[in-house]
Amino acid sequence: MVRAVCFDLWNTLIFEGPGGLVEPRLREWREALRHVGHEVTHAALALAHDEMFAAFQAAWAANVQFVSADAARAVCERLGLASDPDAVAAVEARFDPAGRSSEIAAVAGAVNCLGRLRAKGVATAVICDVGLVPSTALRWHLARLGIAELIDHFEFSDDAGIYKPDPRTFEAALHALGDPPPSEAVHVGDRVRTDICGALGAGLRAVRFSGVFDDPDAVRGPSHEVVAHLDELPPLLGL
Repeated sequence: MVRAVCFDLWNTLIFEGPGGLVEPRLREWREALRHVGHEVTHAALALAHDEMFAAFQAAWAANVQFVSADAARAVCERLGLASDPDAVAAVEARFDPAGRSSEIAAVAGAVNCLGRLRAKGVATAVICDVGLVPSTALRWHLARLGIAELIDHFEFSDDAGIYKPDPRTFEAALHALGDPPPSEAVHVGDRVRTDICGALGAGLRAVRFSGVFDDPDAVRGPSHEVVAHLDELPPLLGL
């Protein structure tokens, strides 16, 4: 019996469109810094962004929280503006509007899959390791895409302070869904380190979605099921 299905977000239910996420961020930051008296070139901002993103990736791998405030400080340090609290605050404030102005789309089959699960009475959750698009902007996109109304609970790392594969984030999601036994729950995601290992470590059944990002670490990871299209998921689960 499957009583609950949890989903990763990026490259599982949504993905980055061709417009990208970086350029909207750089535009917002440049305007924000200009507003507080700092004229910064696009090239300088791009370098600061790349350095900051590397710091985020390292923190994520170490399961150390790195949120918008940390990213803003890192960017301003690279630009030599860390001593100006107005500059740091201005950059931090633009993460949400930059995220909302980014082109983010629903993965093919996402709405249909979630609708089928809801029709079968299966509870659903999103467990998302938030990067540089904060959960406030992600919630806005999910509402726009018709996904939010089909999800019973959202477990965002910038709210919970925990990244996958920490089992506590899976436990918190299941608790919010009414405490089904982990053996009656499934987690679907694209990454072996966070989604597959995290779900299996918490006692859930793990299904890897390869339709957007086919994780090369899968050859070295634990045994798990794979779907290439979300329409394949309900039949796989017997739903």
